Amino acid sequence: MMKDEAAYLLEWVAHHLAVGFTDILVYTNDCSDGTVEMLQRLEELGLCYHRENVIPEGHKPQPSALNHAQAEPLVQSADWVLVFDADEFLAISHPSGTLDGMITDAVNRGANGVVITWRIFGSGGVVDWSRAPVTEQYLRAAPHHDSLAFHEARLATLKSNPSFKQIIASLRAAHETPYSALSSVLFTQPLPPVARDMVAQLRAGGHSDREIAQMIAQSPLIAAKEAEIDAADAAFYRGLGLTPIRTSPE
Repeated sequence: MMKDEAAYLLEWVAHHLAVGFTDILVYTNDCSDGTVEMLQRLEELGLCYHRENVIPEGHKPQPSALNHAQAEPLVQSADWVLVFDADEFLAISHPSGTLDGMITDAVNRGANGVVITWRIFGSGGVVDWSRAPVTEQYLRAAPHHDSLAFHEARLATLKSNPSFKQIIASLRAAHETPYSALSSVLFTQPLPPVARDMVAQLRAGGHSDREIAQMIAQSPLIAAKEAEIDAADAAFYRGLGLTPIRTSPE
C-alpha cells in the first residue's frame, strides 16, 4: 500500500524482486508525485502490478486495500502472501539467503505460515534529503535478536493492565483496529529525560529542530544514555522469562 512514494519506489520494488518475490502487487491512493505513473510503467515492463485503492466513505486506506486484495485473482492464486508497506523491507536471515529457501524450509517443517517480526529503525542521524538508497542510509536499529522478545514483553505488559479489554473495546467502537493502534504504543518510545532537557535548552538558544536533531544524534551523552536504557530494558525483559530469539548468526 502506497501514497506518494515515488522517491523510494524503485528501490523498494528492486529489493523485493532481488530477495525472491515472484509477484508484487501495489495498491495506491491519492498520489500526486508520479507514484502511479511509475507503477504503471513497471507493470508494462512486467516487474509489478498496480491497482487503485478505491476507498469507501468512512473507511481508512489500509483496511480498504486489504478488502480489495481479498477479491484480487493474483492474491487468490498465490501460494504465499505477505502484506507490507513502502517503508518496510524484508530482510532474509535464513541460511539460504533467499525467500524461496526460507519458505521451503518452513514447509518441510510442516508450517503453513511464517511469523516475521519488525526491526525498528530510527533516523540514524539523517537530517537531509539524499538520493542514496534507504537501506544504505538508515543503519541504526533495535537489536535484531531482541525484537520478538521486546514485542512480546510490551504486549504482555499491556495485557496485564486491568483496563486492557476496555481499551480494545473503545478502539473497536471507534472503528480502529487493535493492531494498528497498539503498534504505535508498542514501538513508539518517548525521549529520555536527558534528551528532553537538551532539546529545551537548544530551542531556548534559538536552534532549529533540524539542528537539534543533528546535535542529539551526534551527542556522546545521548548515545551513552541510550545504551544504559537498552541494557536496563533487556534485563527487565529477560527477567520476565523471555529468551532472545537469534534470527541470524552473530
